[in-house]
Amino acid sequence: MLPLPNTWNALVGRVRKDHPDFLALSFGKLRKTGANLVNGEVAGVFLCHGQAVRTDGLADVYTDRPFGKVFKAFRKVEEYLQPMFTGTPENSFPEERKKFGPSISLGQIRRIRSLSKHGYKITKIAELVGGRHRADGPPAFEENRLTIADRTGVKVGN
Repeated sequence: MLPLPNTWNALVGRVRKDHPDFLALSFGKLRKTGANLVNGEVAGVFLCHGQAVRTDGLADVYTDRPFGKVFKAFRKVEEYLQPMFTGTPENSFPEERKKFGPSISLGQIRRIRSLSKHGYKITKIAELVGGRHRADGPPAFEENRLTIADRTGVKVGN
């Protein structure tokens, strides 16, 4: 699994392929937003910044930070954000990431499937969707026949 900031950046990049105007904020902004949703002492523990209890300089020495309060607060945040999660596809974040194949957006995959269903030949689909062509040989799009078929469900053949 990638570190969380890398996963966040990959997700933002994936969204921006289909929506170029999508605001690309850093993982730090997401983290700050999380802290703003809980506020106060819980935000201090969540961010792990300095002293958890400002009025007691020795609290960290003699006690554990109240992570239970963080978990309780984030259950409330989860309820607050639930409408956003309800609208997402069920497998938006697959456990296992493919480490090969063309890097095409979900919008391109949907378009490839649609064009294939309407009877377009693979060379025309590549032209319409943006397959790269090389001057010295076949289109680069055709080099990835198996991985495109795996990712889109479109059978590519001669």
